[in-house]
Amino acid sequence: MRILVTRPMADALALAEPLAAQGHDVLLSPVIDIEPRPDPLSGHLSDLLPEADTIAALALTSVNGVRAFAACVKDRDIFAQWADKPAFAVGPQTAAALAALKWAQIHQAEGDVAALAACIVDKAAEIDFQKHGAVLHIAGRHQAGRLQENLQAANIAYEKAVLYEAVAADGLNAAAQMALLDDEEPVDAVIVYSQRSAELFCRFYSALHQTADKPLLKPMAICLSPPIAAFMQAQGFICHSAATPDGAAVLQLVAQLTEAVSQ
Repeated sequence: MRILVTRPMADALALAEPLAAQGHDVLLSPVIDIEPRPDPLSGHLSDLLPEADTIAALALTSVNGVRAFAACVKDRDIFAQWADKPAFAVGPQTAAALAALKWAQIHQAEGDVAALAACIVDKAAEIDFQKHGAVLHIAGRHQAGRLQENLQAANIAYEKAVLYEAVAADGLNAAAQMALLDDEEPVDAVIVYSQRSAELFCRFYSALHQTADKPLLKPMAICLSPPIAAFMQAQGFICHSAATPDGAAVLQLVAQLTEAVSQ
């Protein structure tokens, strides 16, 4: 298949390699670029975080959040202030990124913010947030979901540290536009990993459609989770959702779809 990957470039390259190994023609057109939040005036990234002794646990809603947090606590003494705190990961990829940091306590939710909030609430009695402090959400500037509302409804204090920004691209790159306009070798599938990526891709696809001198074929959408698939389906795309919200499940889904098409 000819597959368009919309993830930020570092993640897109990591996904492209196993897709190419499966025999696919892979195109990369990131619709989002991840930029770290500028350093504070002091020059210490750790100053972007609250005092560690006011925080009972961490909530991380993306791998990018783990990377940004790791940059803030890379100093050994600063890392030690945080390392014994439970960390709640939104899904398996975020949990794996935490495991790579050798994090001691990792709780994994089922792939969306609602499940993450439920996971934190389920552990509330064990952690005793009333005594030990707030949940610190390591977040980007554009953040989907209602984590703060869900936690505060359960009387769990919430704080947020915005450590990075997901900056929207201006549009699909030239290679992706040409491929979407190619009738002879059309794009068979687009891989979408987040709600915001889905929204941006649909915006860029619509803009290309409006300026094209011929109708565009719609690739099927291969989505990380059912909510993303529901959004893409509402935009008129045929959608498939990974069995679990992680890269391995996405690759397995691509392999299954490829086999189904070839039969």
